[in-house]
Order: sequence, then structure tokens, then C-alpha cells
Amino acid sequence: MSWTRLDDRWTERPVLAQLSYETRWHYLAMIQFCSRTNRVDGVLTVKDAMRCSDVDDPSRANQELLDAGLLEPDIGSIRIVEIHEHVPPPSVRQKAENDKIRKRRERAHKAGDHSLCLPDHCSHVTVPTSRVTPGRDRTGQDA
Repeated sequence: MSWTRLDDRWTERPVLAQLSYETRWHYLAMIQFCSRTNRVDGVLTVKDAMRCSDVDDPSRANQELLDAGLLEPDIGSIRIVEIHEHVPPPSVRQKAENDKIRKRRERAHKAGDHSLCLPDHCSHVTVPTSRVTPGRDRTGQDA
């Protein structure tokens, strides 16, 4: 699941107030596209930037965002300047995934299933050991 961070007063920002509704909508769709596709750097191809939303004129919207300083052009791509404010960094996303795994282990442990438990954290875990015998196993010899 992807998620986007927006300040409670995001819609009241002066830079957004000067933009049309369609351009603001397109900008939000671009931010969410980056979140959904894990582009924490905010870089989109021009093609992706054109089809992020359903506005009638995405070229005009992109140009308005460039003029407002919310986007930066690059060779064959566009970058959302303030993407770090809207898309959580990989460390936050990884923590959420690790928390899910930890809770799954915890629920299984409480239910008596220790197959997911870590040996360092649960005394019920049995660590498999291999039995090693010295010498050759004498396979392939004639009887």
C-alpha cells in the first residue's frame, strides 16, 4: 500500500493558490504516482508526467507547475522539487514492513505456533542440527 503525506494546510499554500484547480489536481496525482511507484526522488519521465491525472491539458498543467517552481525539468524527465515532503523515505516504508512481520510472529507465538519465532527470542524454537560423521560414506564401492 502506498501513502502520501500532506500537511493539513497544504491546500492553503500561496504557491498552490495561484494555480488552477486542474493543475493542483495534476500535481497531487503526480505526487501520488511517485508514492505508488516508489519514486522517492520524485523523478518522472515526461510521458508519465503527462498521464498521471485525467486533466484535459496535462502539458499546460506541467508548464504551470514548472513556472511555479514545483517541478524541475531534466533531460527526458521532470522532478517534483518537494517530493521529500510527500513521500516517506525507504527507511519508513521498511519499518512498516518489518512491523508487519514482527506482529505476525507475535500473533503466531501467542497462539502456540513457534514456526515463525526467532531462536534468540523464543525458547520453544528448536534449531535443526546436522549430523556429521567422520570419514567416507563408502558409497560407490563394489560389494
